[in-house]
Amino acid sequence: MLAQPPLRLKIPPPYPPVYQLPPPSGRIHIIVQFPGFPTADALLALTALGVEILQYVPDNGVLVNMPVFADLTTLPLHYLGVLTPPQKVSLLIANRDPSVIRGYYVVEFHSDVDPATSRSIILSLPGIEWLENSDLLSRHRLVHVTDLTREADVLASLAAQDEVEFIFPASSDIIQRNPVFALADTLNQNILTTGDGWDGPGMNAVILSYFFSHMTDQLPVALTESEILRAMATWAAVAQITWLPGVSATAAQTVNVLFAAGEHGDGFPFDGPGGILAHTFPPPPTSAEPLAGDVHLDDAETWHVGSNFDVFSVALHELGHSLGLAHSDDPNSVMYPYYRIWTGLQPSDEATLLLLYAAKGAVPAIALTINAPPSVTAATSIALSGTVTSESGGAAVAWSSSTGAYGSAIVTGATWSIANIGLALGLNTITVTATNSTGSVSHSVAVTRQSVVSALALTVDAPPATTTATSISLSGTVTGGSGNASVTWWLSTGTSGYAIVTGATWSIANIGLALGLNRITVAATDSTGSVSHSVTVTRQGVVPLALTVNAPPATTTATSISLSGTVTGGSGNASVTWWLSTGAYGSAVVTGTNWLAANIPLAIGLNSITITAADTSGNVSRTVSVTRQDTAPPPPGTDTTGPTLTILYPSTTSFATTLASLQFKGTASDRSGVASVTWSTNTGSSGTAFGTTQWSATIPLLVGFNTVILRSADTVGNVSSKSVVVVRR
Repeated sequence: MLAQPPLRLKIPPPYPPVYQLPPPSGRIHIIVQFPGFPTADALLALTALGVEILQYVPDNGVLVNMPVFADLTTLPLHYLGVLTPPQKVSLLIANRDPSVIRGYYVVEFHSDVDPATSRSIILSLPGIEWLENSDLLSRHRLVHVTDLTREADVLASLAAQDEVEFIFPASSDIIQRNPVFALADTLNQNILTTGDGWDGPGMNAVILSYFFSHMTDQLPVALTESEILRAMATWAAVAQITWLPGVSATAAQTVNVLFAAGEHGDGFPFDGPGGILAHTFPPPPTSAEPLAGDVHLDDAETWHVGSNFDVFSVALHELGHSLGLAHSDDPNSVMYPYYRIWTGLQPSDEATLLLLYAAKGAVPAIALTINAPPSVTAATSIALSGTVTSESGGAAVAWSSSTGAYGSAIVTGATWSIANIGLALGLNTITVTATNSTGSVSHSVAVTRQSVVSALALTVDAPPATTTATSISLSGTVTGGSGNASVTWWLSTGTSGYAIVTGATWSIANIGLALGLNRITVAATDSTGSVSHSVTVTRQGVVPLALTVNAPPATTTATSISLSGTVTGGSGNASVTWWLSTGAYGSAVVTGTNWLAANIPLAIGLNSITITAADTSGNVSRTVSVTRQDTAPPPPGTDTTGPTLTILYPSTTSFATTLASLQFKGTASDRSGVASVTWSTNTGSSGTAFGTTQWSATIPLLVGFNTVILRSADTVGNVSSKSVVVVRR
């Protein structure tokens, strides 16, 4: 099947399609392309067939992991096929580009391949070495082809592995193990561009807005903004891209630039200093408004001008993604997935940009913008407006609606307007098309007409008035308005951030509290307006953690005992655990300031029981002693039954793991008393467990099948056993 529009891979699928014989069983990775942008129903139809969806592939495709026996022929697809080995090797390598350092390459594995599997694949192939580099992205592996005369064959063998997605040149910094820092992308390395760009099909001019919603406090705001504007101007010097100041972070065709740390409301939390520096959302339809094009930089990094980490260099790279460029294979390109300081664009960056937009100085086909309408309204009609530019002149603007209505706009100079477009109840998709003698360009907007639009409303669940904790979480609801409100917060200490909004609920985790009174203001904002509420929380100094243990009896003939007491002070959320001199241990149930540890097993003789309370402020312990007196043993010769042996973990008779050893836990009991618990494996290992009535044993595992036998003996020589088969992958 031919794909229309094309898949935007660096190496397109061959035509006619090449089909590889799938393995007889298991799963394979393939690309599935739909006639249009994948709908939720289309993706659900895939998952119903046992397909795991991994990644969007522009245009209109998804990369999936599917059972080899799944039948997708009943679905309306444009294209269905595997990535062939030639599609997985960068053209810079295949064409022996002189800029490539031969023999050293980065291998990108599919996102569902775990690191241990990717490493074992590399180590299993002849002629190739795996080189450790912890700075690389989790899906990337650095490899070395040891014999350059066999390089093509070795890389072909590597590319033939289903788990491998793409192979591209390593930079000199990666090869020399110099520190490198990742610049994340939402798409895979084998993607060239994320779609048609902001200007629609063809190479046209475009007008984009920008908005600085939050700059870093590490540099003067004006300096940071000027460096980002310089990066915008660098791209605009190559193609017909016009940047204008925006009025809102959520407006259409607006690139919102934000410095934030950790979780910041977009579902992609930053990982702290020394990790991923920034991430960006590509143009629609790959990313939806209002996030489309937005640039987020990790404020936990150290930002500078002219040295690491250089604001201009990172912004230059991220704005490339904002314009529709994916990552480059060229280590000498700004769009290479690892950071370095740049002073300007490289030839490969400029060439990729000009696949999407009209070159600077060329006569543009046409450029069209639409001022963002409200996404939800109760009105029966709506007006639209925007701009249209064309050096060839004579542009006409027309519109059509999903209701079937259509008409023409009034064009006055570079602006156009349409009055009274009728809206049906529900979703209305309105497409505006500008046409001149050189071609046309179209953009669509969506407006949902509701019968009634209620006012934007915000609730905040009441937090505790006082706390000793260093941070607090807030939650609540946001309803009414346009239905797509964003929720932000700021603290009287000056910190601020975004809430995570899921449907009508929102949540904010880990708001840091200063000692004393903290006023937290939460605001909800959408196209209909904004509303805010404030709450106050007083952080008190921490009262020392205190633990009491109610005195148990000094002696008993019982086989177990329960202990209780109180835990107060500290951070207010202490856990309580117990440890027995026999090796047994466990956790108490904490209810308010009271705790209870039930059924602590007692050995014959003296038992020392240590109770420990712990929280973020520290820990405190108390020890009590209980002597269990022996009761009369059974008459000689009457006990002929082995101990009751129970394996608590693992809880099944067969178990799979990647660990080199596994801790088994369990219990044993016998009326004559348990003398010992021992273990052995089919690989020759053996030993004695720690403890008897409550026991644990750390047992080494070899790769493959391990049969572990546990044996318990009582004091008169009776033995019982149980076995577990553990498969170490």
